[in-house]
Amino acid sequence: SVVRPTLFAFADGVDPMFEAARETWQAARSEGEAMNTQVLRNTDNEVTGAVYVFAESGERGRLEEFREGARPLEPLLDRVAESRGEAPRAVFVLRPAGGGFTAVAITLRKDGQLAETMRDTYDCPRPDEPLVEGD
Repeated sequence: SVVRPTLFAFADGVDPMFEAARETWQAARSEGEAMNTQVLRNTDNEVTGAVYVFAESGERGRLEEFREGARPLEPLLDRVAESRGEAPRAVFVLRPAGGGFTAVAITLRKDGQLAETMRDTYDCPRPDEPLVEGD
């Protein structure tokens, strides 16, 4: 059974990276950390998701590790679910054109405005959902 229907999108060489991800990465760097997180909010200050940033390291990049499953995304989804419940999500794994870090943005609503904006901005079309009831 499907516990949490989640849509995943991966994009490399994005330009520009969204502001919250850049700010979160800069904060991580200034604190000497390889990872950081920030809650995402809309213009009405409502929580719409979370962004996690990870420093690149080694031969394989973080984006590839997430895409191939060598580094699982489920723990990040579980952290969001702990505070926001088991709702359908959209996950965007993005690496900026200059490299240096990978951002994982998790939207609280897979059909919400943030998810649609991310799909449009980073050319990540919504995939088919063969596991959705009624298909």
